[in-house]
Amino acid sequence: MTMTDGRAAAATATGAELIAQALADEGVEYFFNLPGNGVYPMLDPLADHGIRYMLGLHEASVVSIADGYARGSGRVPFVNLYMVPGTANALSAIYIAHRDKVPMVVTSTQQTRAIVGRDAYASASDLLGMVRQFTKWSWEVTRPERLPEAIHRAFTVAATHPQGPVFLSLPFDLFPARAAGPLNTPTRPSAAPVLGGPPPGIVARIADRIAGAERILFICGKDVIACDAVDEVEALARELGAAVVSEPWTGVVAFPRPHELGLGEYSRPLFDRFAPSVVFGIGSRMFAEAIGQPEPAFPDDVRVVALGLDPQELGRTVPTELSAICDLRLGLEAIRAACRGRVDPAAVSRRRAAIAAEQRTQAAARESHLVEHLEDRPMSLARLATELNRAIDDDTIIVEHGTTSTPVLFEHLRLRHPRNVFGTGSSVQGWGTPAAIGLQLGRPDQPVLALVGDGGITFTCQALWSAGRYKVPATIVVLNNRGYRSMRSGVLRSAPNAIAKGVDFGFDFEVDVVRVAAGFGVAARRIEDPAELADVVRAGLQGDRPTVVEAVISPHPYPWV
Repeated sequence: MTMTDGRAAAATATGAELIAQALADEGVEYFFNLPGNGVYPMLDPLADHGIRYMLGLHEASVVSIADGYARGSGRVPFVNLYMVPGTANALSAIYIAHRDKVPMVVTSTQQTRAIVGRDAYASASDLLGMVRQFTKWSWEVTRPERLPEAIHRAFTVAATHPQGPVFLSLPFDLFPARAAGPLNTPTRPSAAPVLGGPPPGIVARIADRIAGAERILFICGKDVIACDAVDEVEALARELGAAVVSEPWTGVVAFPRPHELGLGEYSRPLFDRFAPSVVFGIGSRMFAEAIGQPEPAFPDDVRVVALGLDPQELGRTVPTELSAICDLRLGLEAIRAACRGRVDPAAVSRRRAAIAAEQRTQAAARESHLVEHLEDRPMSLARLATELNRAIDDDTIIVEHGTTSTPVLFEHLRLRHPRNVFGTGSSVQGWGTPAAIGLQLGRPDQPVLALVGDGGITFTCQALWSAGRYKVPATIVVLNNRGYRSMRSGVLRSAPNAIAKGVDFGFDFEVDVVRVAAGFGVAARRIEDPAELADVVRAGLQGDRPTVVEAVISPHPYPWV
């Protein structure tokens, strides 16, 4: 068939058939969905193209399963939601994808074109306005012949750095309609567009700044993972004798832990002890501000340079002396070449000695904490992480969404391969369980271990049904400290009078996780003795069905809360 013949045949297809063909052309494996009025004409064409259907029982779970799939597979997933109610339910999960720069194409059915804007059933006056601030591009398609154009453009925009979700509104009378004119099908790029290297002048100036520095600290963020640039970070750090940390509260481990040049996760106490003269931000927000009036991130005499993917992030919070938007691998390779032959071996030795001294300080604190809490009942997080290290190997994918537990878990878990560690920097609860299911779909040949809070799992526990129904063998460890610990600490600090008057804030609650999981058809077991944990988790990771492990842990509040 010639191209002209193919276009002519396509022009007689229904809108649903055009969508299915466009998705097949994009290599889509799954249709992530919770169905509602209007979507049903799409189901036969999708099946005809071999696109697998994946049902979730709540739209936030549907989007977060797709989110995990995107992170694990490197593909752009396709999601369909039910009109305004389904889109509203999914907004928190779309926000997570936006915050974490996860590419996906999210679509929603919309009322028929004849009655859009008339307050019809399950509609609103501005569906696009609901999602616009959390997407790279949002559009409502109004003619069936433009559906292929919209689908292909959406996939290209989502996959282009900085990546993120896009949104299409699809009036459902487009699905049975036939094109009334020629198709506008753009030529799809063979790969997502990428950035080039930094300008040579900037490379030379950054090399000048870091090659002769007394002490260097690399702060690496999630874009190091997005660019697959961990090896380039390591090579430059070795060349210079630079210390490397991961940016905090982003949900990623951007450098292996442990590592001879690694100092774990950035904190201001670590910075003050190590006292770098130059900070090099690599693919890092540096930093996402939280509550309160921000203080200067670094002293005035510290020089700051940076490479990044996102022009909205470089220098937004921390002023930089030199910075460039570029592909991080190309940028790091160019800077390493510019530094070669200009680095004093004696300076490298001094820098490495400073790193080793800080590592000894951290190791002593870590060991002291573990010994102090080794026999705690309920078990401490440090003991839990130590037992998990016995169950996992370098191939295990870790999904961490324990919130208040994150700093201690990252401190004690063995995380040698950053590409196998996933989390979120969004602050939204409920992501971890569905994301783990999606990651298992995206990496079917690797075991997936999720660590989620007992508060967090209540947001999206219905995702367990999808894991059971489709036999997705992720292992979910629920960290049960019996309540919202961050909420409890905040209330005790800020509202002592309300506590004294007996106001019941409900932050001390306990969910029967085993019964909840069983209700969704997933095997579960409660563990109180830490000596049993490793064997149970290992069995789950080696199994062919989803497993939930309820680990009862200490309710001790952690310092940051």
